[in-house]
Amino acid sequence: EFPGTTMAKVYELTLNVHRKVQKTSFKKKAPKALKVVRAQAAKMFNLEDVRIDPALNNFLWSKGIRNPPPVASASAWLRSRARRPTSPSPTSLARTSRVS
Repeated sequence: EFPGTTMAKVYELTLNVHRKVQKTSFKKKAPKALKVVRAQAAKMFNLEDVRIDPALNNFLWSKGIRNPPPVASASAWLRSRARRPTSPSPTSLARTSRVS
């Protein structure tokens, strides 16, 4: 499914978005919901590179900027891939996560 992938694992995440964006001003709730999802995935997998799938992005924005859905279920693909050839160690692997 992913080009250049050496390993991929799928994890299911259920996030209580409402609790995290509760005391945020109403014009910043949907952007904060995206940050919450990204931060939770980064914390769970100990990563810096977390990518949000467009389907999850559309779901979090589906009710507008003021009212993100209270609960978001997501699948996270954790994969290792070879780094760019310019890196000092060509055999080292980079870990990324894609949340959808």
